[in-house]
Amino acid sequence: RSEKAIAHDLFISPSTVHRQMKIIAQQVKPKISDTLPNHLSFDEFKSTKDVEGAMSFIYCDGSTHEILDILPDRRKGELEKYFSRFPLKTRARVKTISIDMYKPYIKLIKKLFPNAKIIIDRFHIVQAINREINRCRVSVMNSKRKTNRPE
Repeated sequence: RSEKAIAHDLFISPSTVHRQMKIIAQQVKPKISDTLPNHLSFDEFKSTKDVEGAMSFIYCDGSTHEILDILPDRRKGELEKYFSRFPLKTRARVKTISIDMYKPYIKLIKKLFPNAKIIIDRFHIVQAINREINRCRVSVMNSKRKTNRPE
């Protein structure tokens, strides 16, 4: 949403919204570190139109949920370059990485995090099951519409 729309909804000025967003952005600004926690979580989000791969990448500590960094590109090559800056010894200490079912993440983890177990998060598992059930339901409904209308 635009700052102007938020300001309108809250009956405040757009400059107040902008000022508060800058304060909040400083609070969630990730700390650059040479270490990695034992448990990581990877995800992506639609950020701004100017990002190269349409989606940005975010990762956090899987135990504390503290954001560790946000990258403007979620593509495997960019992530490989980024995580390669950590020594193998550091990457080898990572025990688990929670992800959605995005295949490049799986390939990246197998390549760069030799001891990490991959955990597909339950939200994405439920979402995938729900999508498949809906696909089957629509298929059955469409087949009944043409052959046996009362069913």
